[in-house]
Amino acid sequence: MLNVFYIESPFQLLQAAEFSDVANSQVFIVRMNGEAKNDRQMKEMVGLFEISSVVFLKIGNRFAAFLHIFPLFLFFIFSKKIYFGDENSIFFRILGPFFKKKLKLLDDGVATLNSNLKNEYERITIFSKVHGQKNKLSKCRDIVESTDSQEQVDIIIGSKLVECGICSRESYHSILENIAMTNKSSHRRAIYIPHRGESEKNLDCIANRFGMDIVSTNLPVELIGYELKVCPVNVYSVMSTALFSMSLVYEEAKMKVIPLRSDEILSRKESIENLYSVMGEYKFLDSK
Repeated sequence: MLNVFYIESPFQLLQAAEFSDVANSQVFIVRMNGEAKNDRQMKEMVGLFEISSVVFLKIGNRFAAFLHIFPLFLFFIFSKKIYFGDENSIFFRILGPFFKKKLKLLDDGVATLNSNLKNEYERITIFSKVHGQKNKLSKCRDIVESTDSQEQVDIIIGSKLVECGICSRESYHSILENIAMTNKSSHRRAIYIPHRGESEKNLDCIANRFGMDIVSTNLPVELIGYELKVCPVNVYSVMSTALFSMSLVYEEAKMKVIPLRSDEILSRKESIENLYSVMGEYKFLDSK
């Protein structure tokens, strides 16, 4: 019988790759959402982790998703174990309850931290304070550590906070200015990894105003050491959960979240402040 991995994002695939084993029968079902960067990263990672048995599903809308429910149900029936990447997926919501005994959930960033299913399903997690089997991202770390990375850099993980109306451009740039000033004294290159939802106008402004290199990667940010051949010293963010996974891969790097002040948060205040509280428990919070 097969072990089945159902994946909907590059981060989920990064986790699932840790549990792939060519010695056992397995298949990865990878849903492509039609977004160019997302789909490109998925394909790149399948090659990097040498995942041989893969089915790519191109599902761009809810109607197409419903057409796949029964085939997936049959596939899951004859599986040994099911590893599911996204508890908010329409497929999990419909099919998950039928397979509780052999289904394990992977992490999905903030969704995991806010999950209401903590005790209903087994979970494989990168979060040390979330109950479940721990995923140390060992394969990912091995790939990075086997790379000849000479240049020490500071990494800034971008967020689409301005585009989503979570904060003003002035508030976001104030934080970036603080990071740029700290970085300048170190004489290290500052690499800004943009969120795919950030506008070109804002990115041009960040590059020109703060002298940061804007680099859109072909792989998830956790693999930046491998892709860019660099060694992160500091990893900065305003609120990205990528710091949790990067702290496992780059154990010597310092993870620093520079938070928005409460009065700077224009929307989703409660959920953002809850996330900052969790980040404080992991000792990531810095200050302006």
